[in-house]
Amino acid sequence: MPPDISFGSPVPNSVIDWNVSIMPVTVPSRPRSGLPTLAVLAAVSPLLGLLGTVTGMIETFQSITLFGTGDPKLMSGGISQALVTTQLGLAVAIPLVLLHSLLTGRVNRLIEQLGKQSSDMLTSR
Repeated sequence: MPPDISFGSPVPNSVIDWNVSIMPVTVPSRPRSGLPTLAVLAAVSPLLGLLGTVTGMIETFQSITLFGTGDPKLMSGGISQALVTTQLGLAVAIPLVLLHSLLTGRVNRLIEQLGKQSSDMLTSR
């Protein structure tokens, strides 16, 4: 519970102490809230692309087993599926990894600045 202060009076040290004591608990958790989700999406998307690659190659080998290697059109569907899913997985993963790295750096700098400012407030009293 915050200490009582009246309007227009100087802020007592107990109010500053109370605000600084809750700051480390409430500030850092908010900026980091979406980063784990971003990291999971960046990690899973290439795996989904790989799954599509494997599925496309299985389809290709099944058509080779059934019809032989005489008709390239039968094989091209599975190979195309493999290439497209690989490309899409990487097209999603690469920007997400870069965005995660950028945001993590910004959040860490913000938290560092907040910590420095709060310690400066305590030492300047």
